[in-house]
Amino acid sequence: MVAFTEFDGNRYCATKQQLAENDIYIINPTGLFNMNKNICSKKIKTIHITANEDECLRRMTARGNSKEESWQRIYNDRVEFAKMKDINIDYAFINNSKEDLSYIVDKIYDIYCGKA
Repeated sequence: MVAFTEFDGNRYCATKQQLAENDIYIINPTGLFNMNKNICSKKIKTIHITANEDECLRRMTARGNSKEESWQRIYNDRVEFAKMKDINIDYAFINNSKEDLSYIVDKIYDIYCGKA
């Protein structure tokens, strides 16, 4: 296991084999810190995507989360993503709209293809 994190009572991890077989891995800052510490041989491009808290709250309640669950997630993310200041980020995007999302997808594709 080269990456591990826990959120909301659920545990998430990745093995070296999984990372070797895949080009994209989504994880929070704790997991990314652990992964960078455990595998220094593979160059990892770090992409940080964020949205403002109002937009996050709107999206979570729209998908059926209770207000309590949504605020708990926002609080957790405030604490978790404060750690990003300690992590080198290659690319950063803000995703507050469908237009932002379309732009981000295109840019990540360019990064993946080596165009960025």
